[in-house]
Amino acid sequence: PKDLGTKVPTAIKDADQAGRCIAFELPTAAGFHLHRVNEEVLRCYYDVVTNKKPKPRTRTIGAYLEAFRKHKAGDPKVLAALDSIRELHRNPLMHPEESLDTVDDAIALHGAIHSVVVHMLKSIK
Repeated sequence: PKDLGTKVPTAIKDADQAGRCIAFELPTAAGFHLHRVNEEVLRCYYDVVTNKKPKPRTRTIGAYLEAFRKHKAGDPKVLAALDSIRELHRNPLMHPEESLDTVDDAIALHGAIHSVVVHMLKSIK
């Protein structure tokens, strides 16, 4: 998203790397970088919508989702999208026997992450 660099500049390097991986037909590598972008934005979103409540000890999406619910914070649609990405994409990809088989798979993941990142960025000033 256009405002990623101004709102979460720490995510830019991974966003650039994801694009390069797609261009060079390295879909699994693109997936790793896309998940890193999502998680970087997630941490900033958490700070904003919880008014900087303490972050979870473990830095997993699941732990953050539990903390959002505990603090009754975050847009329910965003949380549902994050949970879906966690369950369907991120957790499986972290296992060595799993991979993204095609560039189309990486582009589809990009679409899912792009969508939720856009919504999280709307809350970040």
